[in-house]
Amino acid sequence: MVRHWYKERGPGWRRSAFLNGLGATTTAIVVAIFAIAKFALGAWIILLVVPILVILMLFVQRQYRVGSWSWPWIPISSGAHRCTAGAS
Repeated sequence: MVRHWYKERGPGWRRSAFLNGLGATTTAIVVAIFAIAKFALGAWIILLVVPILVILMLFVQRQYRVGSWSWPWIPISSGAHRCTAGAS
């Protein structure tokens, strides 16, 4: 969100960017404390799995943006498409 506010720079963007940055920093500190405190009790699994999932999701997003993957039942030029599967 900080990147969003910095890019858009609407009214009150500095306050919003500061609050979002403060929230992100606080969250990062809490996650670090919990990861250190609970590492031996199984937090290592989360520290391993979550970054892998994030990387996979970013890869999929990139593939859709590049256009190498697409939904076969949605024509590229049609815009929004309503699924009618199972409708009578």
